[in-house]
Amino acid sequence: MRIAAALLTLAAASAAELPIKGIVYSAFRVSDTNRAREFYTGVLGFSEAFNAQGATYYKVNDDQYAVTLEGGRKGQPDRFSHLALEVSSVAETRKALTERGITSTETRTAPDGTWFTSITDPDGHRIDFVEVVRTSTMAGRRTWAVSKSRLSSRLSHTGLTVADEAKALAFYRDKLGFTEFWRGGPNDSTISWINLRMPGTRGDYIELMLTRGQTPTPDQLGSMQHICLETPDIAETWRRLKIRGVADTDRFRPRIGRNKRWLANLYDPDGTRVEFMEPNLAPTK
Repeated sequence: MRIAAALLTLAAASAAELPIKGIVYSAFRVSDTNRAREFYTGVLGFSEAFNAQGATYYKVNDDQYAVTLEGGRKGQPDRFSHLALEVSSVAETRKALTERGITSTETRTAPDGTWFTSITDPDGHRIDFVEVVRTSTMAGRRTWAVSKSRLSSRLSHTGLTVADEAKALAFYRDKLGFTEFWRGGPNDSTISWINLRMPGTRGDYIELMLTRGQTPTPDQLGSMQHICLETPDIAETWRRLKIRGVADTDRFRPRIGRNKRWLANLYDPDGTRVEFMEPNLAPTK
């Protein structure tokens, strides 16, 4: 078994890099589409770009969306549906995945006309590799103007729960070729988060949220499985959020995180966290 695992690792290391461009969207289930729309358009300021068979796409920029899926239940513990990564070619992606010993689905056409293949990580999370073909709705919406009221122009990362750190790293780092660049936790002696940058020039990444075999509560799941929106000025973002009705309480106020960056957390009507974060380190006194 150890020899077989070592051979797979060597094969992955010698395989061609996955043709990933970056995150195209993260999809979460919602129990009330109208309330979710009020949050994503009214609070976050994104424009509703299009709908496709129960999925609503809110435009972050020409290449990225926040996506909600109807049919969720109020109080549902796990609202995360799947993460979609844009690739230059689904065919090349499937070939590269096979070289790494990873099984992917046959190429399929999504309701919006994009082509995609899917894999499943060790924790059961679905990862889609999406090719935005010219005839797709998503390609057509690239020319649409973004909302002037949006509070962010980039989705930098998505958080995923992980029960077994070693299995997750073997999958994302050793097989998919993601690169770890930071890890941290609530204190200096505990590691709870691991950041892995994916191939591609955008610098997008995933944040592994370690559960260490524990079963998170619905609130904990909502916080762990999240999206992060980049903002150049957290103070200005906070000023605009208060105008849009966000309560001026400790739960939402900006603070410096363990990664030494300014951040602020919001939650959609079903409890899924949306994190705002400045890309640069906070100035030291």
